[in-house]
Amino acid sequence: MLKKFMSKFLCKPETNKSREHLSVLTIILLIVLILYAVSLFVPLGWALITAFKNQSDFRINIIGFPKQWVWNFSYVLQKFTVTVQTEEGEKLVGMGMMYLNSLLYS
Repeated sequence: MLKKFMSKFLCKPETNKSREHLSVLTIILLIVLILYAVSLFVPLGWALITAFKNQSDFRINIIGFPKQWVWNFSYVLQKFTVTVQTEEGEKLVGMGMMYLNSLLYS
């Protein structure tokens, strides 16, 4: 059954060589999958590059690399806390503790 399925994707050459080549269907599927992968990774890369721009650089140069790489996350890492109700009362939980909890829980 597996040979029958794989025979749709691999074509044997007409000569007696033992080497197999890819069929047209396989090449089309590979092209579609490569385009799909690019469509997923390009916006992710653009978002990562944009995250290190300051606001004026983002407004002027939307697509390109930042002229000066800026660390924009120190304020978020310091100020992002969540109040959690515990048996002792309310407790502020920071980003590092939330990350650790996610790692331990998963």
